[in-house]
Amino acid sequence: MTNEKNYYEILEVTTNASQQEINTAYYKKIKIYHPDTYVGDKQYAEDMTALLNLAYGTLGDDAKRNEYDKKLGLDKKEKQTNQNNKKQKANETNSQHKKHTFKKDKKTQNKDKTTKTEQKTEKTDKKAERNKKEQKVLTDEQKRNLRERRIFDIVIVLLLIVIVMLLLTNN
Repeated sequence: MTNEKNYYEILEVTTNASQQEINTAYYKKIKIYHPDTYVGDKQYAEDMTALLNLAYGTLGDDAKRNEYDKKLGLDKKEKQTNQNNKKQKANETNSQHKKHTFKKDKKTQNKDKTTKTEQKTEKTDKKAERNKKEQKVLTDEQKRNLRERRIFDIVIVLLLIVIVMLLLTNN
């Protein structure tokens, strides 16, 4: 195996990576190095694509992956300890994060409260502005209606005048 590149390194995943992590890594890499989309040397892209396909073909199939792991000298115990170490690190970082978030002092808590109240007042102000705009739209619409009614009334009055004049001239 010294002549071949390590498939885990090619896909940039750990030896205890899940199938989903392997799939994600493969699709990210193949998207970069696909010969139709690669900007650089096409031959290099074709070689990388072939290598990625070979790595994914091996690591994507559980039976082939187990066989490959045996060739590398990885046993299940080693993979299990890697997984346990990974989980333990994740738990430690989560617990540290939780401790850090719970240790806020009163000043920051008060700041958080004031920012929340400020945000609420901003929201109510925005709602009030929207309501005012809606009211302005209604008043503008009402003004248009009033203008149309006035024009209509004037037209009717003019028509009545014309009718009266016609009647007077005919008599």
